[in-house]
Amino acid sequence: MEKMQLDADVAKLKLQKASHLSQRYALEDDLIKKFPREIAWVEEHIKGLESDIKTAEEHTVPNEDGFSPMVIMGVTYTSKLLDGIKALGYKQSTMAGISIGIQDIKVPEEKYEKAKNIYIVIAKEYGVSKNTIINIFDTMKEFPRGKLPKVMCVDEFGFSKDVRRKKRYPFVISDPFESSIIDVVEYRTKDVLSEYFEKIPRFERSFVDFYITDMHETYRIIKKKYFPKAVHIIDHFHVAQLFTSKLQSMRIRLMKEYKNEEKLKEYKCLKTNWKYFLMRKYRALEIFTNEDGIVEDIYFTIQDMFRHYEDFNYLYNAREEFFDTMVKMKELEETKKSMDFFVNKFLSSTIIEVQEIGKSLSNRYDEIVNAYAKNEYGFCLTNAVAESNNNYIKELIHISHGFTNFTRFRKRILYINASRNHYKKG
Repeated sequence: MEKMQLDADVAKLKLQKASHLSQRYALEDDLIKKFPREIAWVEEHIKGLESDIKTAEEHTVPNEDGFSPMVIMGVTYTSKLLDGIKALGYKQSTMAGISIGIQDIKVPEEKYEKAKNIYIVIAKEYGVSKNTIINIFDTMKEFPRGKLPKVMCVDEFGFSKDVRRKKRYPFVISDPFESSIIDVVEYRTKDVLSEYFEKIPRFERSFVDFYITDMHETYRIIKKKYFPKAVHIIDHFHVAQLFTSKLQSMRIRLMKEYKNEEKLKEYKCLKTNWKYFLMRKYRALEIFTNEDGIVEDIYFTIQDMFRHYEDFNYLYNAREEFFDTMVKMKELEETKKSMDFFVNKFLSSTIIEVQEIGKSLSNRYDEIVNAYAKNEYGFCLTNAVAESNNNYIKELIHISHGFTNFTRFRKRILYINASRNHYKKG
């Protein structure tokens, strides 16, 4: 027994030594390379700001209102007008429930065509055929995956629209603090992911402290087998989606009941304002409060609709109560008590949709508790970066009109990702 304990202690010491050496080498690398580069970048940035300040002072000529006008295409605009345009655009986009994403960025047609036909563009530049460029790219050194991060985000994206294909969702590993893509695996199936993580040394896998996913069952299986010590977190967005999907189904059911001449007004309200029925109450109040602090009538109409339909109102308020309580990030035991309260409350409800939410919360109890309990970073860890990387990948698929060769596609993603990281680090 003493020998077993001694062996265990030795193993722990070896692991701590390896961790210490790894941190030491990383610090030495930072001292030699990273910090001098960052200092040089900051110094250069300060010089640039000083130059910008000087230029601004030379070209700033305030008018009688104290604003310096701007001339665009021969038309003079004041700062007040520009601020007004910006505020109007923001207000209208917010009221419409519109958020800014990569799809909203308008790429110049010339650049779009270059990105879409990148092999053809390069081939023309060097006077060779498109196939020659593709062959050169294929023979380039295979890009290695990045090192598994301390906080690991995993997600998937649609590579094919063919619903008959079971393996149409590639698996992406992201580092949320570096906003980088660690690797892309061809399929998210259990056998493929098991084979992939089996090849990664256990020592490296042991450095992953947080494992953030959606509710896909395969991810839970992979975590238990390959990351047993990591804290498994269900992304906050997917918890919110549990409530949103049930509210949506209730709204549609209510619309069907109201689809007659007597309830036509209520039907139209449910249909045209669907985003606001799914929105958090405080957010809807922000949107429908004008600059004078007056709340618009549509807000009260929506709240009245909730009160007229008891089940809808109950679920809406249950969601408000759940998130108002859980996002406070209490200690683990306190978070568990709050979770127990909501699970029991939802499971005992007579409303089917609420019961289903209770079952889902119960099935993913630990992972959801981990999402809201206090952690060493002091804020909720989410899959936001993974979702952002997925949007980036989807945009690449879109402008390239799809890919048929996954190996080539993965290599292109990782080369672009490396280039982005190099640019960000200066």
